[in-house]
Amino acid sequence: AIDQLGYGESSKPGDFDSYIIPSKAKQLGMFLEEVRVGPKIQLVGHSMGSFVAWQFAADRPAHVEALILIGTGTTGATPAIVAGNAQLQPLEAESYEFIRDFQYSGFVDLAAAGPWFPPTTVYESMRVPLYVWKMGTLGIMNVTTAHAERVVPKITARTVVVRGEGDALFPEADSRRLLSLLTSAESAEFVSVANTAHNVQWEALGAAAVARLIQSQFAGEVGADAGAMAAPQQLLGSGSMLAPRTLALTAAAAAAIGGAPATSLADGA
Repeated sequence: AIDQLGYGESSKPGDFDSYIIPSKAKQLGMFLEEVRVGPKIQLVGHSMGSFVAWQFAADRPAHVEALILIGTGTTGATPAIVAGNAQLQPLEAESYEFIRDFQYSGFVDLAAAGPWFPPTTVYESMRVPLYVWKMGTLGIMNVTTAHAERVVPKITARTVVVRGEGDALFPEADSRRLLSLLTSAESAEFVSVANTAHNVQWEALGAAAVARLIQSQFAGEVGADAGAMAAPQQLLGSGSMLAPRTLALTAAAAAAIGGAPATSLADGA
């Protein structure tokens, strides 16, 4: 997994352009070139990271062979995000209450994420500068459905769109709209995970479902039974995903899951 610019151990530029989704996709491309990963990759993106993932897959279709988009849509300006941004922008200092409420709203059952992980997401989010929170939120809100309609049809990778049934950030209709735009994809599948919300992969049931999807999708067998697997906590809590060729882009405030990520975006990358 990587830390996107502004988060975790990566540098934290102060210009808005660094935080818009097309720029983040370019940063990912520069990172992959720097570490010489490829020529083809298998890509997982969650929340903000899902927008970066589908933008990258559209910009460089020949470089992405499999794509899993979790908690995603065609626009970042959903009613829930717009409402959250209205609370965020007036803040003059980091707010524990705002960050806690935002992070915990993505869970159906906090206990299902383990005793340490939900508080860790809040702790890591508190490390993100307030200006990054503000610009990052505006950056995802800058993505419009019209933009998605122009670029998503360029994606050729086999793709799975994953949504927690209780996701309050991205409406089901918009997630399905994204699916409908995957007209050039080798295959496109929609998976709804019961008893989960936006943070599908961070609760036990959702983690198991996503783990099976990752194994089957990256083996080229969408929807296949993955059989016995490593514990979901290991899969999603180690900062790296299942296969060594997989890069996981997490939500902005959760760039460092369970400790330091395997790789990070460096200055200027």
